[in-house]
Amino acid sequence: MPQGIRGYWFIAALALLLACLAIVFFTNVKRRTAHEQCALNLKLLGMTIAGASPDPKVQQGWDAVPNGVGFWLNHDRWPVLSPVRPVNARQQMVLCPVVAPVKRRTGCDYRGPARSVRLLQPEEPLGADKIGNHGPGRGGYVLTKNGEVFDCKETDPLWVKAAETTSE
Repeated sequence: MPQGIRGYWFIAALALLLACLAIVFFTNVKRRTAHEQCALNLKLLGMTIAGASPDPKVQQGWDAVPNGVGFWLNHDRWPVLSPVRPVNARQQMVLCPVVAPVKRRTGCDYRGPARSVRLLQPEEPLGADKIGNHGPGRGGYVLTKNGEVFDCKETDPLWVKAAETTSE
């Protein structure tokens, strides 16, 4: 085989290898971005809830908010001081971007509290990804009442606790 043809095949193989590496890199960046947006969604929801009035009469307003997924979808009933609501008209804040593209979906991808927010301790899970949002056996994000968001594996104690204190 002539020298020029061997050099051509080497450059073609190198270009193919670089293209494959670029595809893998950009796919991973897209996946990480979706995971970060999921955590941010829960963080923003938690920050709004943290703005609730400490007044006991206002705190009892949490009892009127539905539990589970209905908790996130009825955000207009939250007894919070901030007039800004975290959920826009298309409700993208309650859709996990890891599941699928957000543009075409409705509903809610996060579990809400199984009982009144007023009764939860600060370190108890308030919300979490639905089981399977991030893939089978992978766990997901958990939002505690104090506003912290944790990335949990399916076997983590906090994920197990979220299964007890949150519901669909």
